[in-house]
Amino acid sequence: MTLYEYINENIDRIKVEIKMGLISTSIISGLEIYSRYKYYTIRDYKCSLSVLYTAQDFNVSNRWVYKIIKLMEQQHEIN
Repeated sequence: MTLYEYINENIDRIKVEIKMGLISTSIISGLEIYSRYKYYTIRDYKCSLSVLYTAQDFNVSNRWVYKIIKLMEQQHEIN
């Protein structure tokens, strides 16, 4: 299961844990950035253009978007 899939399945619990201070708020911003990237790729933009447009939308660097993509698509063993 990827981190993206895990977050989507457990979003309500994660939001509660963020409010409690157990999880960093950067998880939600990473989810938003990755979701926007997926939106552009579904619209048949090339990967590099999807990253560029996502970076512009969130005012972050292209490198940061690539790091988030890598993090969200990694396989995690979650018990």
